[in-house]
Amino acid sequence: MVQPLLGGRDAGTPGETPPALLILIGIVVNNGIVLVYHIHQLRERGVERTTAILDAARDRLRPILMTTLTTILGLLPLAFGQNRVADVLYYPLARCVIGGLAASTVLTLLLVPVLYTLIEDGWGMVGRVWSNGPRALTPSGTATAPRRS
Repeated sequence: MVQPLLGGRDAGTPGETPPALLILIGIVVNNGIVLVYHIHQLRERGVERTTAILDAARDRLRPILMTTLTTILGLLPLAFGQNRVADVLYYPLARCVIGGLAASTVLTLLLVPVLYTLIEDGWGMVGRVWSNGPRALTPSGTATAPRRS
């Protein structure tokens, strides 16, 4: 489907994408760390969790987009050209990084705050169960006796 847009060339062999995945993983992890670190900084200042997540996402949107867009724009000539070094075509590498960065940027800005909330709530629940036993899971705090048949 995308092949005609890219000049009718094939996507390359799977052996050409592992270096692209390493580049992609490095940038994506860095974006996630930038976001979570800023959330932690805001929380240490006493900001409520939801407000801290929203403020951190707003504050770190520009640096994350700048990193992503500069990488994508830098790889565009490589993605559309016929660049060869020792008979190796590098456009599959560039296309892998471009597509992965476009998708992962959206996921970083949406999924990381959701996972942060879920993990923090999960740790809170584990802590309550650990300190109070199974009664901590019931809303009223009273445990019901198990039924035996």
